[in-house]
Amino acid sequence: MSPLAQLVAAAVYQNSPRVLCFTCLAAQQALNEHDIRAVALVLIVRASLQLVQRVCSLCQRTDEALVSQKVTAASPGTNGSNGTPDARWRMSDDGSHRRPSTKDSGS
Repeated sequence: MSPLAQLVAAAVYQNSPRVLCFTCLAAQQALNEHDIRAVALVLIVRASLQLVQRVCSLCQRTDEALVSQKVTAASPGTNGSNGTPDARWRMSDDGSHRRPSTKDSGS
């Protein structure tokens, strides 16, 4: 990874769980926003970061942001942001998640 990619990845991890839009991340690191966006592609592949729509912790605008996978929104079948299985969801035979029916939950 390039030194710029390492710098941006370190900033994303250090800011976590706060989420910064590209504009605020660039300002925080005294970098050009275009450079941040360009290196984001590398970081998504190599540093396990994700591109998401979030409210920026600094400017409070909803925009694209790089986040570590640990702070991404819970996907169906996971508990919170840690990715652990949630008992309210069950894995179906085809590998997808589904909510249990009321008869499955004993209600």
